[in-house]
Amino acid sequence: LRKIIRHKHQIHLQELNKMEEGTKNEEPHSVGIVKKVHIERALKWATKKKNVLLLCYTMSLVSVIISSFYVSAMLRSLGHVIAKSDHSQASSTENFGNNIEDKMHSIEGSVQETSSACLLVCDDNHFLIEWIAYHYFAVDLRYLIVTRDPRCRTSPDHILDRWRDKLTIEYWNDSHFLEIDGNKTVLETHRARQSQFYIGCLRTLKRKNQSWVLLTDTDEFVTINPSKSAGVNPFSKSGEKNKSLLFPKMERLPSISEPGSVMTFLKNVIVPNKKIGLAGPCLPIYREQFSARESSKEEVEQGLSDSSLGKASFDYMAFSTLRWRKWGKSPKAAFETVLGKKCSTEINPIPGKVAIDLSRLREQDLYHKGIAGNPHRPLEPICPQGNLFTKSKKAGLIIHHYLGTEEQYNYRSTDSRGEKYRTLHYEHTNQNIGSLESDHLKPWLEGFVGLVGEDEASRLLKDVGELERTIDDSGNQLNSNLRLIDLESRGKTYKVGDLVQGKYKDEWYWAQVTDVIAGMYYNLVLIAKEEKCFEIVGVESNNIRLRGYTIDSLSKRKIMKRKGKRKIKEIKELKKKNNSEIMKENMLIYYKNKKNNSLGDI
Repeated sequence: LRKIIRHKHQIHLQELNKMEEGTKNEEPHSVGIVKKVHIERALKWATKKKNVLLLCYTMSLVSVIISSFYVSAMLRSLGHVIAKSDHSQASSTENFGNNIEDKMHSIEGSVQETSSACLLVCDDNHFLIEWIAYHYFAVDLRYLIVTRDPRCRTSPDHILDRWRDKLTIEYWNDSHFLEIDGNKTVLETHRARQSQFYIGCLRTLKRKNQSWVLLTDTDEFVTINPSKSAGVNPFSKSGEKNKSLLFPKMERLPSISEPGSVMTFLKNVIVPNKKIGLAGPCLPIYREQFSARESSKEEVEQGLSDSSLGKASFDYMAFSTLRWRKWGKSPKAAFETVLGKKCSTEINPIPGKVAIDLSRLREQDLYHKGIAGNPHRPLEPICPQGNLFTKSKKAGLIIHHYLGTEEQYNYRSTDSRGEKYRTLHYEHTNQNIGSLESDHLKPWLEGFVGLVGEDEASRLLKDVGELERTIDDSGNQLNSNLRLIDLESRGKTYKVGDLVQGKYKDEWYWAQVTDVIAGMYYNLVLIAKEEKCFEIVGVESNNIRLRGYTIDSLSKRKIMKRKGKRKIKEIKELKKKNNSEIMKENMLIYYKNKKNNSLGDI
């Protein structure tokens, strides 16, 4: 800038000298004076501009020096700010309830690299034996909190005792977590026990510095989605591409025959990852429902042999993970809804579960008022609701959910829906599941025997799949006062095609009856979700009505109006089709006559 101003200053001086010479020789005196005054003013402006620019340059230099001191001071105090922020976050818990500080405890030790689980059991020791062994092997299960419904006939104590040298096990009763008044129904008490147990369990495991936690049942077995194990690492020597890019540090996913395969998946997955729905601390798990359709003994035992298991020989038909191979929905006949949608109705997809990474949560987060302890959405205010019905292709983990034999399914004596409901639900599920087959979990047993040894495997898996007796030494029935009581059919009955309102997950929706079971249970297709043919199965008659407020913002008038528009559209399309056919026929007659006239002329 200084060079530019100096150059302009020299130009003005040259012009001024020329002007003085012009006034002497050629131009009139008055014109010379005007030009001289003009140039002198321009020269003064340039000099002033030079001084202003020099001042700006000086101020800029001073401001840079001051800013450098300010930034260095901020960097020196940054460590103190971060330390204070943790303290302020821990103290600002007014959004999560009152007096949380009194309920919270200090976190113990460092974050664990193994998994933990919260498990609510009831008369399912035949599943529990296999469930613990499988998850100990595949998911590195090392911390287990268990509670039991006090109405159940059997106790899991003797099974849990087998594992106390390998797992940290806490066995809770209702006094550990349950706060409920005495005016609740049996079903309401069960739901309160379930939700309060899960909330208390998650808080306890957080204080124990656990990381990944499972909230599953004893008939559910977690594994890696087979579709995620096909890719090759892009950073491996082969140079092939892995489209999912889930595991940049691994050349392949471990097989289910390798110890800790699921935990290896969890420790190496990229976070966040939209491809498997992992956005927060919750990883959605897709549930695959398996039927009780039998396979032959040869099919079950294929690939298994006593020689590979050494002394630990087993009855393979006693293992749910080996015996039950058939899954996948079998579509029924098409059903046309009131709005004309043709649905190939099938059993409703069961809601998924989640694995929770507690290491990405603070303890006060688990005191959020919106956490209700739902086993499918345990951290609803924190984790996305869309994960409830995640698709199998988008899930990183899947659950094999087994029905078991009819005797195993009906062994539990505490289902408030009644014996008839359980029987019909079992039959309906079994009929509509089984179009596909899978042996994905079969290799785990051989891997487990190799991990713990033959003798130890035999001890831990003793009596797997066997129902315990419910008669004491005196020949009396244990808990004989407990039995499954069928609900009575109340109110109006309905028939296939009726337009009704159905209750689904505590909300009312407009729906249409697609099937009637035993005259008192109904299958419904939700009108608001008819594009997906969303069907709910086994709805009781007391959860169906004809009028009232619905969450889907529909009304019978709106539905019938849409039905009327559909009819008008169909009539127009039919007329258009008929007119088109008539026009086509007329054209054929015209060309035929024209052809005949041409032949006549010839």
